Amino acid sequence: MADYSLFEQFLNSRTKVPGGLNSPAFAMNKQGEWNLTPVTQDVLNVVSSAPGARSFNIQTMPSVAAKEGSPLWGTGAGFYDPNTNKTYIDPLMGSTLTAAHEAGHAAFPTSFLRNAEAGKLNFATNPQNLKRDSGQEMTYASQFTRPLMLEEANAQGVAYGAIDKINPNLRADEYVMGRTQGPLEYPGEYRLGGMFDPVMKQYLSNKYGPASPGEKQAYMESTKNVEPMLKRQFIKGYNLIK
Repeated sequence: MADYSLFEQFLNSRTKVPGGLNSPAFAMNKQGEWNLTPVTQDVLNVVSSAPGARSFNIQTMPSVAAKEGSPLWGTGAGFYDPNTNKTYIDPLMGSTLTAAHEAGHAAFPTSFLRNAEAGKLNFATNPQNLKRDSGQEMTYASQFTRPLMLEEANAQGVAYGAIDKINPNLRADEYVMGRTQGPLEYPGEYRLGGMFDPVMKQYLSNKYGPASPGEKQAYMESTKNVEPMLKRQFIKGYNLIK
């Protein structure tokens, strides 16, 4: 039989603060069953008991789960499936923060996500035949990255509201991949051109050559107010936790 203590050591080796927000969301018992860690359960209880919260169900992500052909186990990822109202967390590297963030999507969903999904479809067909070099098409695209970004900021606000209600000192473990990462950095990567923006990738798939002056201007206009928008929505999510 495998040495459970070695596996437990692995699960806890990546966090600076035992029980901090980046400590594991799940622990495996000696019977091989995954259970939420006590601090994760406490944080999720805060989210579920907040006024207006929808019920949700946190589960370990199936080992076969993948995104674009790449396995999700070991990435620390999580996702909420609105069709089944289930939330899945990578049990190997998923953290308390990941679980709280995905619970934020499930308990307090906004209309932003639905708008973003519809927007990607509209952008793909470009029904208005907008001009690319003038920046019109990029301006149009930015309308559909922004809702997704704000949905993520809202969920992040819910997560941090719950974590702070348990113990603000949990933030001492606020780092990802060995470096400090503030609460707005992850949602900000859903901005136009960000790491997780699905629209820019589609936009560039049919783009040849350098950006035109019109495109550059449209990009600057679409991203200049990202930070205040993120802060406003983060605070809204944060304040849902009373």
